Amino acid sequence: MDPLATAKALYTAFNEHDIPGILALLEDDVQWDSFGPDFALAIGFFQGESGVQDFFARLVGPTGQQVDSAFQPTDYFVGNGTVHVIGFEAGTLTQYVANGAYTNEQFYNNFDHTLWFGATGKISHFRANYNLSLPGSPIWKQWPPKS
Repeated sequence: MDPLATAKALYTAFNEHDIPGILALLEDDVQWDSFGPDFALAIGFFQGESGVQDFFARLVGPTGQQVDSAFQPTDYFVGNGTVHVIGFEAGTLTQYVANGAYTNEQFYNNFDHTLWFGATGKISHFRANYNLSLPGSPIWKQWPPKS
């Protein structure tokens, strides 16, 4: 499998919230790591199919942390068995974050992901770094942009 094509297929599945499609691109024992602000629910170390399902439940599930209005990878960098992806997402936080302190607050997130590939060509390790900036933050951006 081509790493860039696999990465792009992963982000298509992300946008569609297609968990089976995501899982099909991953090694069975994938390591899925997510680093972000302490108040976020979808942070930590997740292992294998059940771990990835747990991550997405925490991110966008019925009791997850956010409702996305935009999720867009902007740049892909390929080399040495990895694909590095940067992009952004925007949306609102749910009542489940920080005991409801940010319910319906808009967020803007600059994400930075690295994907490693195993011998089968599937993703063996995924690492996400994100910040979930809120209105008033120096890195906040309005979404959708004002025209």
